[in-house]
Amino acid sequence: MRILHVDTGKEWRGGQRQALFLHHGLIEHGHESLMVCSPEGELIKRAENTESLCFRSEADPTYIFRLLKIIRRFKPDIVHSHDSHSLTPCIAASWLNDSFKLVHTRRVDFTLKKKLFNKYRSSRVNLVAISKAIKNIMADSGIPQERISLIYSGSDKPKAFNTALAAEIRSRLNPQGKTVIGTVANFSDHKDYPTLLRAFDRLCGQRQDVLLLPVGDGPMFGEIKALADTLKCRENIVFTGFCPDVPEMLSIMDIFTMTSKTEGLCTSIIDAMNASLPTVATRAGGIPELVSDGETGYLCGIGDDAALAAAYGRLLDNESLRSTMAENAFGRAYDFSAEKMVLSYIDLYKNLLK
Repeated sequence: MRILHVDTGKEWRGGQRQALFLHHGLIEHGHESLMVCSPEGELIKRAENTESLCFRSEADPTYIFRLLKIIRRFKPDIVHSHDSHSLTPCIAASWLNDSFKLVHTRRVDFTLKKKLFNKYRSSRVNLVAISKAIKNIMADSGIPQERISLIYSGSDKPKAFNTALAAEIRSRLNPQGKTVIGTVANFSDHKDYPTLLRAFDRLCGQRQDVLLLPVGDGPMFGEIKALADTLKCRENIVFTGFCPDVPEMLSIMDIFTMTSKTEGLCTSIIDAMNASLPTVATRAGGIPELVSDGETGYLCGIGDDAALAAAYGRLLDNESLRSTMAENAFGRAYDFSAEKMVLSYIDLYKNLLK
């Protein structure tokens, strides 16, 4: 099969990472795969077999006709749109060239807007949801369940791990050897860092043997750091900023946490599962499909900093419980592997081409 992927994003976030996993996985399975992406983005730096295409707006005719030119040259069986902005030009291209099947993956748990034309309701699009939560939201918005496939995002245990780098990170960031609660997340509104900071501040009111390690950056990085500066727990927080060495960062954590308000699925939690970490998280979006409450971690209400602090405390006080939950999390990680995700998409593509 020939698959053409389209992603307009310039940033490096979960959606781009999943698109890259799928692109490379298809190539490894003997399929022809081409990635159309921004010349200024992270994807083009990390992927092989790429074609650069500048995106200005969804209604930009130049983008649509250049995309059509790539389609005519590559002759894909499938065009796969990976982000919301790329879907409209892909639909337009499908009306002007009906030689391919169009697939779009929906990764966010936002309610679909009610308007006269909604691209997600287009008959040209074969929709994929990355969690049951997203599938249900789309169905509640009027899209028939049978039009929506469920394919979970995936991530694998890293093939390479730098032991010396992990030791250096540990000695530099946690020289006192405290127990580490960590997260890997973009500093954006839906990740709800204020709730995480309030929960950690509550925890530090009872104990000082713990360190909070937020890994990442984003539009709210300065604002969240400023909020942390007002809290009594500030000396127990280490902000790393953007860090490419995620496996090594996860290796120095004892508990993983995610306090999102909304969340399509959260592949950072899958990474934590592969790193044998118990997770304390909110019941946002697809997170309960990853975290089994009481078995691989604890689930708390969205915005409930008191419940989060209590869950951290239970795990900190019971090393045996942490170890059991860590084992359970690692055992569950295969259900959300990148290889399983790639094979599921291959099956979907083949069914669409029958």
